[in-house]
Amino acid sequence: SVKQYKSRFHDKWGAYTPMEETVGTGKAVVLRDGQSYDVTWSRSDAASPTTYTLADGSVMPFKPGQTWIVLYDRARTPSLKSLATEPASISPSPQPSPSR
Repeated sequence: SVKQYKSRFHDKWGAYTPMEETVGTGKAVVLRDGQSYDVTWSRSDAASPTTYTLADGSVMPFKPGQTWIVLYDRARTPSLKSLATEPASISPSPQPSPSR
């Protein structure tokens, strides 16, 4: 599990940024390329990197680039909500007329 407490960092309005202690091990879900992977994360100490292991024991392959880690409160049920109320309408771009 991840321990969370108030850090010394805050924004200009005084709202504090939470500090997460991510030493130990726990369960996670990795979302990549439109798929979901159940993984186990582990970190032996604060100076070590976090590793993410798949169910078969192999290391979760991440793509190069930015990775986002989202932590949530177990006391709450996470849910995804769409910002769109109806599907977006996509009209085709006008195509140039062929020259003769």
